[in-house]
Amino acid sequence: MTEIAGVTFFQQKLTYQENRQRQQILYSKAVNKLFREQRVYSQIHSQDSRFKIDQDKIVVGNHAVIEPYAAFGRGRVLHSMGAFSYSWSELPVNTIVGRYSSIAIGSSVMNVNHALHHFTTSSLTFDRFHQPFEDYLSDHPELTFNTVGQDGMYRIKPVVIGNDVWIGKGCVFGNKGIVVNDGAVVAAGSLVTKDVPPYAVVGGWPARIIKFRFDFATIHELMKLKWWQYDFGQFQGIEVKEDITDFIQKIRTLQDQGQLTPYAPAPLTLGTIQAAAKREVE
Repeated sequence: MTEIAGVTFFQQKLTYQENRQRQQILYSKAVNKLFREQRVYSQIHSQDSRFKIDQDKIVVGNHAVIEPYAAFGRGRVLHSMGAFSYSWSELPVNTIVGRYSSIAIGSSVMNVNHALHHFTTSSLTFDRFHQPFEDYLSDHPELTFNTVGQDGMYRIKPVVIGNDVWIGKGCVFGNKGIVVNDGAVVAAGSLVTKDVPPYAVVGGWPARIIKFRFDFATIHELMKLKWWQYDFGQFQGIEVKEDITDFIQKIRTLQDQGQLTPYAPAPLTLGTIQAAAKREVE
């Protein structure tokens, strides 16, 4: 159990990273086998991989922690994601997603802000890896102009998405470290510039609170319960359309009877993926 930005996560080894350090890895037969064994999916409605073996490269965050039964339906970037969550959007490698969360297509995070107080708003002032600028300086070694040392592209704070969160289609998140708390819903097409409270439904440009999914007493009970710490197969006697009050009572009863064990699978990490790729080469 780890608390990050006020949200409690149950993934092992999860950390908050402001940088976007990552590695490219060839999607080999060994990597494909590892993904199958770990139950990490690149399609949401199929066990088949959408990556081409020995052709495609995946991008894995240095600190990515991916639990079994997580699915990445778009792009080639893999970030931290909890069990039973899925994303149709390609989000930055330092994104954190909890369990049982759903992310629709087309969501993104704003890139670095351009400074208004420098002599130019050009990325000359923050991006030292901008190839045209680097080539210009290389072509003119007699010049001594130095770009700003800070690499803004890799210092954008991550979006932290809690457990049981639903992100609608085409949402945009600010780059200041937005936190979408447990149980929240972000309506399609929203611009999220502020943290979203637990179980709030927000929407608009910029997003504002529209309502809450439940009354505050129920939300308080759900936040204490933290039902997402369990794999849903343990929810014996509970129906998917259970009234929320009955659901809380039944989970609490199962807890009191000692019939629930927190789900704690070994996650997929950059290290385990690299090890698989290395074994194949050897």
